[in-house]
Amino acid sequence: MFKRGILAAFSAASIASSAVAATPWSESGLPVTGNVTVPSGKSIVLDTSLSLTSLTVNGEVLCGDRSINLSAEWIMVHGRFVCGTAEERYTKKLQIVLKGSNQGVNKMGMGAKFLGAMGGGEIELHGEARKSWTRLGE
Repeated sequence: MFKRGILAAFSAASIASSAVAATPWSESGLPVTGNVTVPSGKSIVLDTSLSLTSLTVNGEVLCGDRSINLSAEWIMVHGRFVCGTAEERYTKKLQIVLKGSNQGVNKMGMGAKFLGAMGGGEIELHGEARKSWTRLGE
């Protein structure tokens, strides 16, 4: 099984910046398993860990102020998927696991397992600030 984790580290600033009133996933009525689509015009706060078959984001998904595990075969973003901002970084743990083993599948031209954006979709992951360089010698 292929497993890829993305660790990001956030606060509630991106939730407050959302133009649409955000609803916690746990109160949204959206499923916690299977193929899930967040509709256009909906803003959902990811406040619970999920094990999905697939996730399509036409609206907006924002990471809540808690550690989250999200697993799916693929995640396609046509809207927005946001965990933190440059000013208010995500300070919890976000683990995204792309699961499955069918290498023969090619969903939307992106393969069998992916976190991708198309059609103006935006993925913003702003984690803990880290030094991205080091001095090797004088």
